[in-house]
Amino acid sequence: MQTHIKPVIKWNRLLLDMIGSSSSSSSLIPDKLNSDPPLSGKKDARREQISSGEQLHLTDIRIEDAGLYECVAENPHNHLTISHQFTITVNGN
Repeated sequence: MQTHIKPVIKWNRLLLDMIGSSSSSSSLIPDKLNSDPPLSGKKDARREQISSGEQLHLTDIRIEDAGLYECVAENPHNHLTISHQFTITVNGN
């Protein structure tokens, strides 16, 4: 008998910290975050979890919300992880 295990779904915003930068702000990382070899030592990818569940709902969108995001689905039973990155574009008025 096989039971269905619901995956754990997380929504992250991907940020890039410039190591050694005098600025404390973060910029968004490029599409090739999970590339092999990994990103250069000058950049440190960071994930900020913004939501969980099957759907992502964004409200009160601002220009600062534009950037690279990802959806990560994890199956805790057999330790499988699937992720998809996507870009959100915000046009100003």
